[in-house]
Amino acid sequence: MASFAPVNRIFRRHQLSLQMSFVRRNVFSDADQKLYSDFLTDEEHILASAPTFFQDGDEPLREVSLSSTSRRCVPRDTSHDGFVRARYLLESRGELLMIIRFAPDPDSPTSGFKVFSRIGQLALEDDGSGGMVEHPYIWSELDTLGGRMLFVGRGCSRSYETADYPGFKDGIYFSDDRSFYDEQIMFRGVDERQYPCSDTGKWTQGPPPNVERFFPEQGPLNHSSPAWLLP
Repeated sequence: MASFAPVNRIFRRHQLSLQMSFVRRNVFSDADQKLYSDFLTDEEHILASAPTFFQDGDEPLREVSLSSTSRRCVPRDTSHDGFVRARYLLESRGELLMIIRFAPDPDSPTSGFKVFSRIGQLALEDDGSGGMVEHPYIWSELDTLGGRMLFVGRGCSRSYETADYPGFKDGIYFSDDRSFYDEQIMFRGVDERQYPCSDTGKWTQGPPPNVERFFPEQGPLNHSSPAWLLP
């Protein structure tokens, strides 16, 4: 039986909650190929994690060890953010993007998005007390999507170029993932499981109204929340 205790300890140490977002990336070296998962913490830092699998020949997998490196980002001014419905992490054009989803309040549908690109590594600076600043990265807000379509969802976020899909325009496509915060929903009876689906649509930059909802009258489902099926 595989042991995942190290994973749980790392999540607790870096304050990773079930609200986290992540993106997987392959890193090649002369020795081997590694699969990294970049996790976005509640404080908007990045935790880069790589699993090591322990297995003897054809024997069943007996242990998984997770080594992680924290890549800290300069804290943003969040005084004008409003209520944050969710944060997503995805890779686009070789860089990491953080997409923040907003709503007027916890009970209201999505009202807008902001997109940030991670910039770094920054040069270390003296903090004024003889130490060095420990935030080598910064989140820089993008003024435009620059010809991209972003699909955001828990564990299934992806970026596509509009140039590859004639007729499509810049925008952020979002699914209703409010049930992601309910850790017990999958253990309830069929009649008690309520996966909301009405807050699904597309957001475009520009003056409001810039949110188009695809299924505004869609009632909740009892088997799964919506997810993107992407190639």
